[in-house]
Amino acid sequence: MPRRTRGPASAPAPAPAPAPASAAATAPASALAFFALLFSPRSPFVRLSVVAFSFLFFPACRFEKSKLAACTYTSDCESTLRCDRDAGLCLDRLDGGEGCAAATDCLSSNCVDGVCCANACTGACRACNLSGKKGICAFVPAGQDPGGECTGQANCGGVCNGNGACAYPDSGTLCGVACSAGVVAENRCIDGLCVASWNSPCSLYTCNSSGSACNTSCAGHSDCDTDAGFCEDAGCRSKKAADAGCSGSVECVSGSCVLGSCAN
Repeated sequence: MPRRTRGPASAPAPAPAPAPASAAATAPASALAFFALLFSPRSPFVRLSVVAFSFLFFPACRFEKSKLAACTYTSDCESTLRCDRDAGLCLDRLDGGEGCAAATDCLSSNCVDGVCCANACTGACRACNLSGKKGICAFVPAGQDPGGECTGQANCGGVCNGNGACAYPDSGTLCGVACSAGVVAENRCIDGLCVASWNSPCSLYTCNSSGSACNTSCAGHSDCDTDAGFCEDAGCRSKKAADAGCSGSVECVSGSCVLGSCAN
């Protein structure tokens, strides 16, 4: 029986190519990608929407430094506004005469004597908070000195003269007397200063216990200048020369009283 021979093996049939996706199948994926991009936090649409929402429903947020915006310092507000520290909001600047804490609180940019002032109000004996004149720089009335600008030494201090200057006591006004080491010194006022102007020795006496003047009588030798005098009958007397009668050595220039007479 004839032998059966095999022919060469046939190649496998190629796999069929996938059918192209239909438009209906890709549409949902494209729509999702579009909306994901549209509503992304970085999307211009989202950013503009947030700004519009804030503008409509939160007026204080329309401009970062506008009136009623939150603030901590006046620099957080527009140049025409101030930061009300109690409310923490940008508010209108204050008119003249209204109470202020800083120049930036005022329309005039001048906070003087605790009120908004029309100008800087510099110079002696001027104020911006006088009754009936708040907000206006005016001369302090004569005889007053609310700002303590006319101070002086001792009783030499002055007061305002009503014309924007200080008035001091007349030169020569006694402002102090002191006694030290047997010399009394008088001080007198000159332009608000208490200046030493006159010295006078106490002669045979010493200074009193308060150091304000010379003694004018004596209760004992210590009340007198013992180098030149001694106490007798409540008064200081000059020491006695040699051979003068004495009752004690303190009475003699030589410091020696012998047999009732001052020795040489």
